[in-house]
Amino acid sequence: TKRFGKFTILDTEKGCIPMSTAAIAVNQLPRVISIGGRAGAVKPSTGYAFKNMFYHAEILTNGLQKNIQPAPILRFSRFKFYDRLLLLILSKQPAQGKPIFQALFKKNKTIDVLQFLDEKTSLYQDLRILITLPFGPFLHAWRLDAFVKYKSLLRPLLLVLLSLSLWILHSATPSIFSWVEPVLFFFGLLFVGIPHGAVDHLLDKRSLESPVNLNFVLRYLGAAIAYLVFWLAFPNTSLLLFLIYSIWHFGQSDMEEWQPNHKSPIKSGLWGSLLLGIILCGHAVETRHILENMGVFFFQLTQADGKMLSILLVFFSLVWGFWERKPAMLLSCCMLAISIQLPLITSFGLYFIGQHSLNGWSHLKKGLYTDNRSLFLKALPFTVGAFLLFAALLYSIKCGYLNAFNGQAITSFFVFIACISFPHVIAMHRFYKKY
Repeated sequence: TKRFGKFTILDTEKGCIPMSTAAIAVNQLPRVISIGGRAGAVKPSTGYAFKNMFYHAEILTNGLQKNIQPAPILRFSRFKFYDRLLLLILSKQPAQGKPIFQALFKKNKTIDVLQFLDEKTSLYQDLRILITLPFGPFLHAWRLDAFVKYKSLLRPLLLVLLSLSLWILHSATPSIFSWVEPVLFFFGLLFVGIPHGAVDHLLDKRSLESPVNLNFVLRYLGAAIAYLVFWLAFPNTSLLLFLIYSIWHFGQSDMEEWQPNHKSPIKSGLWGSLLLGIILCGHAVETRHILENMGVFFFQLTQADGKMLSILLVFFSLVWGFWERKPAMLLSCCMLAISIQLPLITSFGLYFIGQHSLNGWSHLKKGLYTDNRSLFLKALPFTVGAFLLFAALLYSIKCGYLNAFNGQAITSFFVFIACISFPHVIAMHRFYKKY
């Protein structure tokens, strides 16, 4: 009012400039060209877009004249990194914004600053500008950024370290390993292995408050018992079916976790086949012994040949992981490679509990919008029920009611997993497909 006199507000701007480094969903429709913010023209750290829109317009018009397919704006990854750090500072320490921009313009030539903001500078020019800015806020933001970026690797890295520790323990002191391994296995099954499959009754309605439906429980148990009966009658066919749906389920769960490029059922099946091949072929003698106790035919494979085949599968998996650029997948391959040197039950337990079950548990938490404690309490009754069923199976074998498995606890465990997994795989497939 002092400067310009009376005025009238005609319109008030609403919304906000999308200052974010989140990925932008670019239109893929034919005859539709994304421009402006949808094409990635907005500079995340400043919200400035006009010059990028101008440059993009030139590229589009030149391309259209030459019948070249238009593309979104491409940015060097280092500028995305700079923007991400500055946005973290402005979000977590907003008071630091003023001294940073003051230093940027006071200690550098204006033309250099504008080139830097336009992302037209070289790496050397970037460094000359960055060393003039306050160091502390950027270091703090880098730590936050690294934690967010790499926290997904923490669990697979710990699993690799655990498998390496168990290998050393197994080689150096087998007597200590013989009681450490079952304790780890028991608590792993108790807290995540069985519970991750004990909330299937919540998945249809995707609600933690869904009541337990008696019909669901009867159908679920009926499917598991029917599969056990089918296994006793047709062990070879049952084993083949078990391998097929295990391959699919394990592969689907891991692909949902890793989110590879162009996720597809073929990739899920291929990964599931590789990991089971690594585990089973790497323990050929133990696998053959268990299958013989099941009354199942298994091709003859020596321990040496099995390990060689397993190592080749690990190598192929590592190449695939590098091609997908998925560090978590590479760490999984390392864990599987180490587990070849451990007993079969340990190798399977490391993957089933440490990777598959924990990944599935985190997916369920996200899908059901809940936390660990609430989800565990919902799973607890069915977890206890699963342990009681397994105890009943072992008791039946011990008493001679079920002679099909030659009294072998490990053999019984795998058959038990196969039976309770059958309805679980169906429930999780629907969960992944729907949500």
